[in-house]
Amino acid sequence: MKLALLFPGQGAQYPGMCQTLYKQYATVRETFEEASEILKFDIAKSCFEGETENCQDTRSNQINVLVSSISMYRMYQNEVGIIPDYMAGHSLGEYSALCCAGAIDFADVLQIVDRRGIMMNEVEGKQKSMMAAVYDMDKIALEKLCAHMSSSEEVVVVSNYNSSGQLVVSGNINAVNRVMQTVGEQGYRAVPLNVKAAFHSPIFSGITPMLHEMLQEFSFHDPTVPVISNTTAAPYTSSVNIAENLVTHLTAPVRWQESMHYLVSNGVTGTIEIGPGHTLTSLLKNEYDEIHIYTFDDSNDRNYCDCWLNQSGMWTKRELLKHMRMCQKHAICTQNYNAEEHEYRKEVLKPYRELTKLMNEAETHAEFVTQARYQNMLGLMQKIWHGKKVPPLEQKLRLDAISRK
Repeated sequence: MKLALLFPGQGAQYPGMCQTLYKQYATVRETFEEASEILKFDIAKSCFEGETENCQDTRSNQINVLVSSISMYRMYQNEVGIIPDYMAGHSLGEYSALCCAGAIDFADVLQIVDRRGIMMNEVEGKQKSMMAAVYDMDKIALEKLCAHMSSSEEVVVVSNYNSSGQLVVSGNINAVNRVMQTVGEQGYRAVPLNVKAAFHSPIFSGITPMLHEMLQEFSFHDPTVPVISNTTAAPYTSSVNIAENLVTHLTAPVRWQESMHYLVSNGVTGTIEIGPGHTLTSLLKNEYDEIHIYTFDDSNDRNYCDCWLNQSGMWTKRELLKHMRMCQKHAICTQNYNAEEHEYRKEVLKPYRELTKLMNEAETHAEFVTQARYQNMLGLMQKIWHGKKVPPLEQKLRLDAISRK
C-alpha cells in the first residue's frame, strides 16, 4: 500500500481552526509561536479570533491556513510518524507540501507566502475579481464558454480542475457573472466562492515578475518525498524548477483531478488531508470508492485512520509506543526461573537497564519511537527472558500477545 498526504489551500479556513489542537498539543503551539516570532504578529489570535470565514484579506487567510497545516503535519510526525509516498497541496497547499517535504525551510515559506500575499492584496485593491465553482459541466464546454465571455478588458478562465464534477472559474466580476448566468441557463449549477480575488488567472500576471525576483532570495532543496505540482500534475524532480513552477503557479490552473489520478494510478491506496477542514477529502470521496480517505482535522477520522494504518501493517507512532510499553511490561512481569543470583545479575540487569533507557527516551521524545528501536527492545526483552530461563513455550505465547496488541 502507498500513502499520500494532501494539504488544502485558501478557502479551507474556518473560525477557530486549529484551536482545539493548539490547546491539546505542544507541537502545534510551538509551531504557531515560531511563526508569530518570524512574522511579528500573533497568528494564533488571527486564526482563533479573526473573521477567517468572511473574506479576511488574502495575506492573513493564507498565512493562517499555511501555519495550521504545517502545525498539523508536525503533530502527524509525532503522533503517526509514517513517511508518506507522496505529498500534494491544492493551490496555496502546494507551499505547505513543499515545506513539509523539506524543499522549503519553515522560516522561508512563511516569508514567501507573506510577501506573496501582500502582492496579491495590492492586485485585489485594483481589480474587482471573483471565483465561482461550476458543477457537473463538461470542462471543454466551460473552457469555450469562458473564452466567449472574455474580452480585452475583462477575462474569465477555468482556474481549478478539481474533479469530474467540480470546476472553478476565475476572472473579472462581470465576466464571471456572465459565465454563471449562462451556466444556470444551460441547467448547471454555479456558486460564487468566498474569496476576494481571481486566483490562478491572468488577473495576477502583473505581479509575476515581482514574485520571480522575490523567490531568487530564497534557497530550495530536493524534496525528501515526491510532491505533485499543481501546474504539471507530476512530481517535482528536483529543487531546480521549484521557483519557476511557483511563479507559473500564480496564474496557471490547478490540475487537481489529474494530480489525484497520478497518485491513484501509481498505487496510492490511502490519503490523509493535513490542514483545516475537509475540502480535499470531500472531493476525493466523490471520485474514488477504492481508496481510504481521512481528514486529520477530525478526531474521529484520526482514530479511523490509525486503525486502518495499523491493520495495514504501517504502525503509527502511537501504536508503536504501545508495543514498546508491552516489551517493557513483559520484561518486568515475566517470572524468574533462574535460581543463580550471579547469573541473573549478569544476564538480566544489563539488558533491562538498556531497555529502560530506550523506553524512557521514547516516552519523552517522539523521534525515538521507531521500528528500529522497537526491534532493539524486542531483542533486549528476549535476552532478559533468556537470563530468567523462561520456558520457550511461555516466551512464544508472550511474543504472540505483544504482536496481537
